[in-house]
Amino acid sequence: MGASKTQILVVSEAQGRNIRYALATFGLEPTLVPNAELALSLLKTVTPDLLVIDAHLKDMRGTVLCDRVKRVKRLSEVPTILFVNEADDHMLADARMSRADDVLMLPFSARDLRSSVKHFLGQSLPASAAHESEQPSDLN
Repeated sequence: MGASKTQILVVSEAQGRNIRYALATFGLEPTLVPNAELALSLLKTVTPDLLVIDAHLKDMRGTVLCDRVKRVKRLSEVPTILFVNEADDHMLADARMSRADDVLMLPFSARDLRSSVKHFLGQSLPASAAHESEQPSDLN
């Protein structure tokens, strides 16, 4: 995660490549880690501009990871997007009660992700990203 670029950390095993690809189409270069343990280790020394968490991590629920990150003063203001499978009503309820700044449904649309990222980063995304696919990710 370079110092001069926007630093985005994506925490996901199952959806990580899809999310990273979508962010790349917006001209962004996120760092991808597959689990909460690696994310927590990295977050000891790095403060990203944006954190994207899959709620369905194998080693820790994404809602728990989000809450742990938000309790750290240095990380408490980092915008956090939580992805939740729309068919998982229990996890969706937990996500809405978590300290995440936004909750997006899986499968996700590039439009929704772009809108959320743009809102939190407070910057315009590259014009080349204006025509990204609006279809939901089909690689679930």
